Order: sequence, then structure tokens, then C-alpha cells
Amino acid sequence: STPGLALFMQLPGPVESREALETFLDISKRLADALGGELCDENRSVLTQQTIAHLKEQVEEYRLKQQSSLRQKHR
Repeated sequence: STPGLALFMQLPGPVESREALETFLDISKRLADALGGELCDENRSVLTQQTIAHLKEQVEEYRLKQQSSLRQKHR
């Protein structure tokens, strides 16, 4: 028996950030279902739709910041 698994995603990566998060969430959910577990956030609270929305907002903020940074370098 395993009390838990920790999964993480690092940005930037080889896949666009929004797509990476969607894939990460999909695989995490499937893994939790297959193992009969629960998907939790970084505070070990059950992952809710509200938390997922917040994660998506964070990834979008990161993506916009990266784009802005790239634009600044090309000036």
C-alpha cells in the first residue's frame, strides 16, 4: 500500500503551458481513479473545480508573463 503520490509539473516545458496543465490534470485524475485514490492540491485538500480554475488562472498569468518577457527581448 502507498499512502500517496506526489505529482508536479514544471514550466516552461516542451508543451505549451495550458495544454500541459490539461494533460497533467487528465493523467492525474485517471491515475487517482485507477488507484482508488483522491486527487488533492498542494495543501492535501481534495482538488475542487474552484482549485482547478485557480490553477488555470496561475498558468495563464505565467504564460502572459512569458510572452511579455519574450516581446521585451525582441525590442
